[in-house]
Amino acid sequence: MANTKIIRKYAWVVDLLQRRKRLTLKEFNLEWDRSSLSECFSKTPNRKVWYTCFDEIGSIYGIIITPERNRSSYWHIANPEDLRGRNVQEWMLSSVAFRNLLEECLDMHNRIEIEGFPSENGMLKIVTKAMREYKKLKVAYRIYDRKPKIHVVEPLRIKTYEHRFYVLCRYETGQCHTLAFDRIVDAVMLKEHFNYSDDLFAQLYFEHCYGVMVPPPGEVPIDIVIRAKGDAKCYLMDKPLHKSQRIIKEGDGYADFMIHIFATNDFFGAIMQQGDRLEIVSPENVRNKIKEKLGKAYHQYAPA
Repeated sequence: MANTKIIRKYAWVVDLLQRRKRLTLKEFNLEWDRSSLSECFSKTPNRKVWYTCFDEIGSIYGIIITPERNRSSYWHIANPEDLRGRNVQEWMLSSVAFRNLLEECLDMHNRIEIEGFPSENGMLKIVTKAMREYKKLKVAYRIYDRKPKIHVVEPLRIKTYEHRFYVLCRYETGQCHTLAFDRIVDAVMLKEHFNYSDDLFAQLYFEHCYGVMVPPPGEVPIDIVIRAKGDAKCYLMDKPLHKSQRIIKEGDGYADFMIHIFATNDFFGAIMQQGDRLEIVSPENVRNKIKEKLGKAYHQYAPA
């Protein structure tokens, strides 16, 4: 496993190629000498070092860096579309590239404010270890002010949402639930293995979820039409509510978007957060659910 310094170098290379599209080795060296990362290494990489670096990025992350067919002195990412499909690797590379950028801006630390990173409560290491070795976890899990309960679970997949880490677990009952890392009081990896071959299940588990909430068993995802008014149209185009989102109609001062998801409380919260900028057009039962929630909120402020 490459150390942090090497991983940061890999991330720097990929980030640079994503921004510049193609570079010669001479241009790589010029950019390298300008970066603060170069101070962590003894000298500017030579041709052989760059070749080795590109090969290792390909073997570890599947990101193919190769000369262009008609301009052999220029290097580029031959499979940029694969970056989107490699969520964990993209997250790691983006995180390290972000750290590199912050180091470039240390002299402006009093002018830059960054949101906190996801809270993992010291549990990330043991959870990923159990996932890698297919071993069950014994966790003490606390839901807010309740007493912690002990569960034996099979950790299947990790997801970040709203600056928190969650792990999708299968319980001894066979049902699946998501556990927030910052609510896990304690976790012990057991010697008992679990059989898990259907990796596609974990990959697709959140496919139709807005966040990490899942509906009751038997419920199916539905098409929901959302009307965005004014500049909310541009907001949704820049920051889609869900990857299934598509625009289906445009009118005078509004646009209708359709998404295919489960109608869960975290979705309702996101819609209500936008106030009158977003409106549920259909289906009627989802529209009524929003009306019910808005009515309860109104009565909290209505005159007695």
